[in-house]
Amino acid sequence: MSIDDWKQVAPSLDIRLAFRCPVPWDAMTVSGEGVRHCDTCDRAVFDLLGRGRTEIAALIEEHGEDLCGRARVREDGRLTFGRCASGPIMRGRIVAR
Repeated sequence: MSIDDWKQVAPSLDIRLAFRCPVPWDAMTVSGEGVRHCDTCDRAVFDLLGRGRTEIAALIEEHGEDLCGRARVREDGRLTFGRCASGPIMRGRIVAR
């Protein structure tokens, strides 16, 4: 899907943290701008802080169940988006329903 397609679909997606990662962000190796590598699970972990719903939805499409990220998360596990996002910062597997 194109980013324009995601702009239409993204508002209806329930994007949440499906698995909480115990590895600290600072313990991961920097592997690119906004991306770190977790040696424990051998995965790329994306910094999703400040990113919008559409951008995160496109990453989920690209990486599927393999998307791990750092994001602000509400108590119910759903991500909050954008620059005004609130909630604790957590790391883990990101999924959309």
